Amino acid sequence: MLKTTGVRRLFSILLVFTILSGSMIGCSSTPVTAKVDDKLELAIKYLSESNYEEAILTYQEVIKIDPKNVQAYKGMSIAYCLNGKPDEAEEILVVGLKQTENDRLLQLTKAGLLEDNGKKEDAENYYKDLAAADKKYSKYYVSSLIRHEKTEKAIEFLESIGVQENYELLNLLAETYFLNDDKDKALACISQSLSLQPDQSGAYNLALKIYINRSEELIVLSNKLLEQNLDIQSQVLKFIALSKQKKYDDLFKFYEQLADQTKNMVLVKTTIASAWFDQGNIDKGTEILTNIKVDELSDAGILASLGNYYLANGDKQKARLFAERGVSINSEKLDNYLILYKSYLEEDDSLAKIWLMRFLLSNPYGLKEAKSELFKSGIKIFLNEIEQEDISKDIVSDILLDGEEPDDWCAYWMNSVYLDIQNNVAYFNVMTKDEAVTWVIPTANGLVTHTFNNIEKKNYIMRIHNPVVVSSELEMYPYSKQGNGDRYQQAIIQCLKDDSEDSEDSLGVIIGQGGPFEEILAKSGYSLDKFTFIDIGNN
Repeated sequence: MLKTTGVRRLFSILLVFTILSGSMIGCSSTPVTAKVDDKLELAIKYLSESNYEEAILTYQEVIKIDPKNVQAYKGMSIAYCLNGKPDEAEEILVVGLKQTENDRLLQLTKAGLLEDNGKKEDAENYYKDLAAADKKYSKYYVSSLIRHEKTEKAIEFLESIGVQENYELLNLLAETYFLNDDKDKALACISQSLSLQPDQSGAYNLALKIYINRSEELIVLSNKLLEQNLDIQSQVLKFIALSKQKKYDDLFKFYEQLADQTKNMVLVKTTIASAWFDQGNIDKGTEILTNIKVDELSDAGILASLGNYYLANGDKQKARLFAERGVSINSEKLDNYLILYKSYLEEDDSLAKIWLMRFLLSNPYGLKEAKSELFKSGIKIFLNEIEQEDISKDIVSDILLDGEEPDDWCAYWMNSVYLDIQNNVAYFNVMTKDEAVTWVIPTANGLVTHTFNNIEKKNYIMRIHNPVVVSSELEMYPYSKQGNGDRYQQAIIQCLKDDSEDSEDSLGVIIGQGGPFEEILAKSGYSLDKFTFIDIGNN
């Protein structure tokens, strides 16, 4: 039975409008479509302003005009969720599924809602049924299995449906093999994926993920592939590995040796342009990208790389052009939404938030997953304090308990205390705060560099992405009383003082047990007395 007055009223109104809508829309198709589009945009604006009641009313107006409008049902269900009314959200989806004859997008939305409500098995079955009906929905089912730590089941499913001719599904199978600790099979899938589509971002990014912290090994692998005459894939792998290591001299020399076919790949052009940008030669980087036509690109990851390049270069219009194209190709990928958000933030805060809301509306895995992605990127808009703390705890649990880091570092994390200075929460696992070998603090700015074995390093830094470690540059030079001096202590203090919660990147300051940790925190404006300490292992 429909419990909510608004939903029940809408359902009765639909009985009338379903009959009338065909003739209404048929008589004035273009004006009606424009009116619906305007109202859908207005509803998103209301959602971005947390004006949920007005958003719901606006979506109801859309449904009165077009009783089969999928976006209106989805938007209204999310409005109810954001307003803390999950039962009403589920009810409106029931109505929408009936009116649209079980539209697949609404089925995805229903599965995400089940995930949010803790009904994991029901959600998994929903995704499974969608995958059985249409192969293109397989990725949602597999992602659900991965989130529920059922990687072997995910592998079995992907192997059963045959993915050999689909490079995106091959990438998904490669990632699943990798999560199941089968690196060789993962690399075989990556190689096959690249043979189908060399100019893509997914397979190369996955290769870098597999070789996180081991770029030299990736170069060795690419050289072996070159010996096997796998020219394009191996050249690009080596090229990206050199870029990741910031070996710019080697990178520029290798670029000149590339075949014209490889040089003309958009991924290669974007990588070399970014290298020139990092070296301060913006004109040369921009010149390389001059002839790239946005409407000919079909890889959302490459489009995001181009968008980020132009955003860093100060060309917001071009950044938006590439990012909007990326959103149109893959509406579920966060990177392009972030480019649009950042490009509008100073000019039009309202429009910036609208782009983030569009991401929330497009995510097929539920609001919690979407909000978690935003949080990991340093954005806390649309999250209340309880959600921030819960997501922070989940992230740290993954790091401390599930070993998201390279194997060499798992033991390190087990002996750490992680401070979430935005929420005044500290997490630990095996060690108490007094026994911890290291403390990890997310901050917005890097520390001073020093030279070690003729290599310039940023001291005590592990790159953390609010607050998940995502970089391949894990380096630990613990702060201690022995030999590092006051200037590093002052750098740590200044780093904490300058911290910005909206920063794109955060950096973790690693401070050894021997250092005057509590003194540094106090000078930075923080006190351990303010922190709630949580034992991740027992929570």
